[in-house]
Amino acid sequence: MATGPQGQQGYWGPTGPQGVTGMTGRKGKQGTPYGATGSSMFGTQGCVFYSTATSTTITVTTSTYGTHYVIPSAYPTTNITLPASMSAGDA
Repeated sequence: MATGPQGQQGYWGPTGPQGVTGMTGRKGKQGTPYGATGSSMFGTQGCVFYSTATSTTITVTTSTYGTHYVIPSAYPTTNITLPASMSAGDA
């Protein structure tokens, strides 16, 4: 015996009510979310200068302030010489 064609699907019923919203969690500490603005990495003031140590002593001068020193294993640094005269802000 053959089966006849299936009938049309009926309409969906209305959406049910939304459930209860859960408790809100604790808030974190309040405060300024951002630190101080740094210099631009694209300007001359924002460049990171570095120098590779080529002896066991690194001598810092006022003209090399802000230089990052790369210390290779061939020259384990044991001495860092600072300028003889520094202002209070530099110290």
